[in-house]
This record gives sequence, C-alpha cells and structure tokens, in this order.
Amino acid sequence: MGMTPRTAFDEAAAVTPAGEGWYHARPVGWSPTVELTWHMRDVPAPGPLRVAARCRHVSGGWFDEEAEVWDAAGRLVAQSRQIARLGRSARLGRDA
Repeated sequence: MGMTPRTAFDEAAAVTPAGEGWYHARPVGWSPTVELTWHMRDVPAPGPLRVAARCRHVSGGWFDEEAEVWDAAGRLVAQSRQIARLGRSARLGRDA
C-alpha cells in the first residue's frame, strides 16, 4: 500500500508534542491542542516518510510545535503547526 495524503496527515498531526520533551525528560500527560494548522503540500512518493518536529517556545503553561513530513523522494509533503497547553501535572509541578 502506497503513501496517501491521509498517511502524511497522520504523521504530521500525531507526533508526540515537542513541548513535553522541553519541559521534562519524561511525558507529563495529555497536552490539549488549542489551535492546529495543517498544510498538505503534495502527495507523498511511495516509501518511508521522515518527520521533523520542533518546539521553539515553552512558557506559562503553553507551547508551540511545528512539524514537517518529507517523502522518500526528499520532497516536503506536509507541514503542521500547533499551539497547545502543557499537561496538567507539568503546569502544577506534580508528578504525572
């Protein structure tokens, strides 16, 4: 089965929130997305997908995250950006 636009979307939207890794070295629970923007740039070529996700800012219980999905041909096929809340236990300074 080849790559589909839905596969690329799943890869862009389903990565573990990057903000969790910045705030603690371990997961801190559910991080609700407040806003999500997703762009499908092209249909992926057959083969594996590469995903790059990064967080640039964490403060006040919020974080941002950007993700890019690259296909086997080296083309950028999807992008996403989200603003989310840190997990409740991280905001309260408690263990999950």
